[in-house]
Amino acid sequence: MATRDISVVVVTYNSAQWVERCLESVRGYETIVVDHGSTDGTVELVRRRFPEAHVIEEENLGMGGGNNAGMRLASGRYFLLLNSDAWLVGDGAEQLAGFADQHPDAAVVGPRLLNPDGSLQRSARAFPTLWRLATEYLFLRKLAPRSRLLNTFYEGGFDHDEVREVDWLFGACLLVRRDAADEVGLFDEDFFMFSEETDWCYRFRQAGWRVFFFPGAEAMHVGGASHGGSLFAENVRGHLRFLAKHRGTREAERARRLLLAGVRLRLLPAHCFVRVCIACDADLEAWRLCRRAVSNPSLEMSSPRIESASAVRRLPLVLLAVPALALARLLPADGVGLGLRLGAATACLLIPGALISRALCVRGLAPVVAWSLAALLFALAITFAVHSSLWLTLALLGAVALVALPLALRANDLDHKLDRPELAVIAAGIAFGIALWSVAVLDGDAFFHLARVRKLEVFGSLSLQNVGEFKDGSLHPGYAFPLWHGFLALMARLADVDPIAVGRNGPTVLAPLSFALFYEAGKALFRSAWAGVAVVVAQISLTGIAAGHGGGFTSLALPATVSRQLLVPGLLALFFAHVRRPSGALLLSTAAAAGTLALVHPTYALFVGVPLVGFAIARALLVRGELAPSLTGIAALAIPTGIALAWLRPVVEATTVHNPSGQEVRRAFAQYPGQLTGNFDHYHVAERLFTRSGAVAVAALLCVPLAYFARTRRWAAWVLGGSLAIFALTLVPFVFPHFADAVSISQARRLVGFIPYPYAVAGGASVLAGLLGVFTIPLALAAGIVLEHAYPGDFGYHFHGTTPAWPTWFALIGGLVALLIGAVRRFRKGSDVGVHLHRHGLAAVAVAVFAIPVAVHGFSHWNRVGSGSGALTRGLIKAFRADAKPKDVLFADPETGYLLAAYAPVYLADAPYGHVAVTKKNRPKQRLRDAYRFYARGGDLAIPRFYGAQWIIVDRKRHRLTLDLPRAYADRRYVLYRLR
Repeated sequence: MATRDISVVVVTYNSAQWVERCLESVRGYETIVVDHGSTDGTVELVRRRFPEAHVIEEENLGMGGGNNAGMRLASGRYFLLLNSDAWLVGDGAEQLAGFADQHPDAAVVGPRLLNPDGSLQRSARAFPTLWRLATEYLFLRKLAPRSRLLNTFYEGGFDHDEVREVDWLFGACLLVRRDAADEVGLFDEDFFMFSEETDWCYRFRQAGWRVFFFPGAEAMHVGGASHGGSLFAENVRGHLRFLAKHRGTREAERARRLLLAGVRLRLLPAHCFVRVCIACDADLEAWRLCRRAVSNPSLEMSSPRIESASAVRRLPLVLLAVPALALARLLPADGVGLGLRLGAATACLLIPGALISRALCVRGLAPVVAWSLAALLFALAITFAVHSSLWLTLALLGAVALVALPLALRANDLDHKLDRPELAVIAAGIAFGIALWSVAVLDGDAFFHLARVRKLEVFGSLSLQNVGEFKDGSLHPGYAFPLWHGFLALMARLADVDPIAVGRNGPTVLAPLSFALFYEAGKALFRSAWAGVAVVVAQISLTGIAAGHGGGFTSLALPATVSRQLLVPGLLALFFAHVRRPSGALLLSTAAAAGTLALVHPTYALFVGVPLVGFAIARALLVRGELAPSLTGIAALAIPTGIALAWLRPVVEATTVHNPSGQEVRRAFAQYPGQLTGNFDHYHVAERLFTRSGAVAVAALLCVPLAYFARTRRWAAWVLGGSLAIFALTLVPFVFPHFADAVSISQARRLVGFIPYPYAVAGGASVLAGLLGVFTIPLALAAGIVLEHAYPGDFGYHFHGTTPAWPTWFALIGGLVALLIGAVRRFRKGSDVGVHLHRHGLAAVAVAVFAIPVAVHGFSHWNRVGSGSGALTRGLIKAFRADAKPKDVLFADPETGYLLAAYAPVYLADAPYGHVAVTKKNRPKQRLRDAYRFYARGGDLAIPRFYGAQWIIVDRKRHRLTLDLPRAYADRRYVLYRLR
């Protein structure tokens, strides 16, 4: 263990008597002394005897604040927090750090504490509860000192000769892992003295870290032998503040009243309770101070942080979305007003999920999104079953929220809020969303989906069958249950805007959610807020900036894109949180996320399972652990996905291309040029397809082998196992055809996009930051410039094969070698080949610097592209919407009808082949042949009448056809006929 791995922080106040012995025991390590205004020569002594120590003179910030000031300046992998009246015995620091290296999930390791006379000082504690404090305040533990039941607060019966996991440890000497502190934050400075380490350990454990008592290291502690009355009162204040923060103000008030009862009991004449008075070791002055400290409840409940948290519990802030929506609807439905309407409507739709996740004590936006969609699934299912409208759906969502509200209020989950880094990420997402507004466009599949959204929003009697494109058609296997379409329809209904505006400008309000969910996925995987930021930067550069023109984010309101950019990262955040700290609530939330993903885009639920299975295998090989939580998490994904796919099976079997024939394979080769390689019997995805997204994708593939240097980290298993699992399915020519048979060639090629690109970039940057330090930043900038210049990406609809293949092979071979060597070789003490992987902040800066050339290129091409619905004239849209009734049938050429169906709730007689389900009932080829016969051969009215059409449109630019029918509208290009 190098001495630079440990940074010692010592807080002093008039500590001249002991501080010399304290600092002598840690000489040779980076040492930071924070002095709180000593007047006994402490500072002068330290500077004279320990000139290498860094001395900070601060006002009295309390123990938590003083340690925070020191830790902010520390550079080691571990913080050793040492009281000024404590000193380590022998090589205690090395022993603590060695134990922490062997237990990568240990956030805090504490030694055995001894009094100066060599007697044991009990340092293990349990978290305060009302019962545990009752045993303390009412002297019950003194009456039966050997009873474990009455001594749970002091860990009665605790064996101080064995390694044990504990709730928290007395803070005289603690070794703290920097990675863990980066994740949960430093000490809460509201705890001026006492209980600051209790609160910190509680937050560590809530985040999935562990706290260990390690008797292999020892430390002497003077102050623990006894403490005076004023300190005893401060200790009580700490207990009450802890309860108010984590258990609720009601629980703290009960404890305060209990304590008052104990004070009155202690201050009674001694002859009344002789045995109790003899048992008490605190003097009368201590109890009198304690009584004054707790007699006024406002003293303990006056912390702004606690008051704010209590207010949040009484009225969850998410409910403010309702009045916000009411105010937003007073604004015009365009510009800023439109954005605020859509944002408030989205927030309202997230209320049920926010309350459910709060009731389950599951934090973050990932469970909010998952449970909101699950609640919508429940509401839509009932709506479809009784053939009602979206008003019933809204009522059912309100009912779900009302049921969840009291459960959320009782959850006492005061930490159920977003951390500051995530708020900053969301702010960045808002800024990016505003940038998207200027390039917002509807194109491609957007009109197919908006036609369904409009039917859901308008029809008064809804069913699964009547929201498709054809009046007598079958369900679409990809969107048989229109869950996301229902979400968009409710956005339009709540915001009182047209569904077209939701599809076009919805990405602006969904972008912050995407940013936050990728942040949560990265933070859950790396256990670092900075790494979460790096993941966001890499992902947005990859999919939102590199291509210019808004990238894939302009279609964020569509099911395929929202699945990739919102639902998948949300699912990953929940999965990795469960792996880190298994719980039933996280498992249920993961299942909810998986089930909703399987209905929004079924194949993507399968695709995300591929790298997760690879992760479980790699994790088992690399650390020989965490197999059980990984498997239960995969089961939470597989079970709801299996149920959804079983329900969809009849729909899939009705399609004619789900099991590709030789003809279908040849068609796929022609339709996706450059994306497939091989012959018609043995083919696979082209290696160049993995680098299609440009510089970020190339960098990610080059970073895959670097995971070898972090084999004990979860992100290494995710990058190695996830990438290799996808390579195995897509690059092996005798495997990929079978995979394509199961999901279709069109879908199978999309598995490439599930390579963990942003996580590889963030992880690789952390390894390089550990190896190269600050030199990582210029290296990242140079790499960004070179790769962006050489491989800017191929983002067009048709792939031209201009991107390199060699990074794919580098990632495949290097990743396989890294996994095999990592599985065989056992590193000493579980360390990661000497690489300091805690420099996530530096890594995040490096990723941001790497992304600068990508951003320069992307934003230099930041303009709107795509034809949208420009082919339609405003007059035609206005006239058709005014005259056509819901559920009318329109006969038009495929392109015109496809566009116009998004503007009016009508059915089509025909549609483009690529935008419909190829089923026997839909007969898409026959419909196209009939449309061709009608327009090419004089307009036989029997054809549109066969389809029950009430309207016919003739595009004069395409067809020279005049019909003997009443004209409802005509302009230079279009004529709209009414069919009698």
